[in-house]
Amino acid sequence: MGKPPFWTVRLALRRPVAMLAVWGLALAVALPGLARLQLRTDGRSLVPPKAPAVLIDRQVRQTFGLRDPLLVLVEPADPRGVYNPATLHLLADLTAALRALPGVGPGHVRSLATETGSRYDRIGRDFLPLFAPFPETPERLAQLRKEVLGLDLPVGLLVSADGSAATILVDVPPAESLKSDERFELWRQVDATARRFARPVEGLSHRIAVVGAPAAETLLGRYILDDLRLLVPAAMALVAILLYVALRSLAAAALGLAKVGVCLCVLFGGMGWVGEPIFLSTAILPVILVAVGLADEIHLLARYLELLAEGGPAGRARELTFAELGNAVILALFTTITGFASFVLAPIPALSHFGVVAALGVALCLVFSLTATPAALALVPAARFRSRQPATLALGRGGIAWLADLVAARPRAVLIVLGLVTAALGAGIFRLEVQDSWLEGFSPTSELRRATARLDERFLGSHRLLVAVRFAGPAAPPKPLLDPKVLARMGELEATLRAAPSVGGVLGPYRLVTTVAGIAGGGARFREIRERPEWNAVLYAQADHFLGVAARREIAADGFAQGIVQVYLRNANYRDTAALLVRVRRFERARLAPLGGSLAFAGDIAVSQAMIPAIVDGQFSSFAGALLGSALTVAFGLRRPSAGLASILPALGAILWTFGLMGWLGIPLGVATSMFCAITLGIGDDYAIHFLDRRVRALAEGEAQPTRVALLDSGPAILWDALVIALGFGLLAASQVPVNRRLGILLGLALLAAATVTLSGLSAVFTLREKASHRE
Repeated sequence: MGKPPFWTVRLALRRPVAMLAVWGLALAVALPGLARLQLRTDGRSLVPPKAPAVLIDRQVRQTFGLRDPLLVLVEPADPRGVYNPATLHLLADLTAALRALPGVGPGHVRSLATETGSRYDRIGRDFLPLFAPFPETPERLAQLRKEVLGLDLPVGLLVSADGSAATILVDVPPAESLKSDERFELWRQVDATARRFARPVEGLSHRIAVVGAPAAETLLGRYILDDLRLLVPAAMALVAILLYVALRSLAAAALGLAKVGVCLCVLFGGMGWVGEPIFLSTAILPVILVAVGLADEIHLLARYLELLAEGGPAGRARELTFAELGNAVILALFTTITGFASFVLAPIPALSHFGVVAALGVALCLVFSLTATPAALALVPAARFRSRQPATLALGRGGIAWLADLVAARPRAVLIVLGLVTAALGAGIFRLEVQDSWLEGFSPTSELRRATARLDERFLGSHRLLVAVRFAGPAAPPKPLLDPKVLARMGELEATLRAAPSVGGVLGPYRLVTTVAGIAGGGARFREIRERPEWNAVLYAQADHFLGVAARREIAADGFAQGIVQVYLRNANYRDTAALLVRVRRFERARLAPLGGSLAFAGDIAVSQAMIPAIVDGQFSSFAGALLGSALTVAFGLRRPSAGLASILPALGAILWTFGLMGWLGIPLGVATSMFCAITLGIGDDYAIHFLDRRVRALAEGEAQPTRVALLDSGPAILWDALVIALGFGLLAASQVPVNRRLGILLGLALLAAATVTLSGLSAVFTLREKASHRE
């Protein structure tokens, strides 16, 4: 081995001060950009922007003026429930306070305090509000309760059927019109306002919580940022400690710590300067890069310390280190870049963005290893790296030697054991499920999740599916939603939806018209559509009085050719919702199409349903891209086609083990956990690359047992590499977000498995080949 073959390394060794000055300048430029970073947490960033569900959802919301609501849940500690003066005063005052918030406005807050009742004021010639006159006496409170039940529409939406709780709906502007900080600020103001009212009123205490999809999206992003403030420093400290324990050199640990710190600042500072946001997927990247960024440093520094311990000149030790390991380091980081870059093929913008940023981050780490690392080794006296104590890394040679003896003696037995383990774990894949709920991102003990569960138990449901109905063409009558035949079909549709599992309630044109008819007629027996369109038009006009024109337009658009059926779901899941959508499509073909009717799905549930196929497609595309890219990179780099296949086999085995383990343990596949597959392939094949590179050199050196030599020389560093990265990922287990905890644990286990399969399985395969060639 001669001088390092890479010009950047040679330049850094000759001009270390200048090289480090370049990195210092890059860091100084990048640091101000950190203050410009923005976080984007809305759910639509997790769905392809041109997906039909997203485009339909946007169009439906614009047509009907629909927004996602924050739900302020009010639960009084009173056996009478909300029908007591103290709670009703609280509802009225809190509603007024929420309406006064900037960015909300009076027209976007609904509660019992804003609703019109069924009592007609002959003097004012209009229907009276529910709270006029304000209910103070037992008689007036009983009258209010009866009136609300008679109105029907607020039940399950603004007040529970048993009267034990009430909600205030605060419409949130769409994510497209608000930045994440503005969305968070709106939620914060609503939450702070609600908490101010969570105090005893006239001796009565109230439990108040803010729930709903906008709250979940906003809080999840904030939890992830809070995690990063804790986990990134903790990860950096942990890997520095592990690096010191492995190498027993403070200078080596400091160099590794400086590397990940500088690369992270340059990467995210650059994102801030160019205006790239941080998505939920990208937010965990600092922890990942802290672990990944030190993988090559362990191999380089370990070899450098070994050469120093042999007593040779420090300059020669630096050159030999990069001459021997430079090719493997580049190949390993290139395959990692390929693994991350494969996410560009995913249809989900957040995952594609993650792939680009992660690939750039690993590329920065590679550039650092080929520039700043040799410069630092040249600038810092070799005595600072030497240690009086033997490197802990070397103490693993005994275990590696035992494994080498075992593999040499019983390679077939090793492969049989690995095969049985793979079959047992792999069987769990058939039990794997896909997660589609925002609430899975929160701990079961979190306030948001518990409050949502209470709301789902008492109200129609916290999730909303919007079924947009449109009538057009020659088969459609004029102003279809006034036509009695069309309204009757809408009633059939609403009944079909109401009968589906997990559906808590349905509100559509038929229910609106018949409810208003009952109110106007003075009782439930009058709840039926009218026989003539102009009479139904009168009922819609009365609905404008009861609900307001804006609320009516959310159900039946002006022109009465388009309507919305709002379907409220409890504990919604992908399979039940998919079955519901299929049932509705059948109804559309059989009952609505003859009248010129067609359906489209919108709302958070429809977008979520589109997210699941995108997750699956993204998993396959990113995995296939990482698989092909890694194999070709290694085959080209080592100039051996068989090496490309051999390099990916251990990571493939680890992925199979992990998928099976997820199935057996009931860990669902979601947006975060779906990322582990390509990441494992991109990082896990690093171990095989270092092993294969050392074996190729052993063959070139004429070693009689090249596999044993490769195992003894590369094994200790591979073990410590896997341990450092696994523990770095394992820090995610301390995250407040369950999906990130799962991702960290899965990645740690998968990479340990990849190292195990490399050292045992791959070495057993090559040992069998060597024995076969000797027999020949």
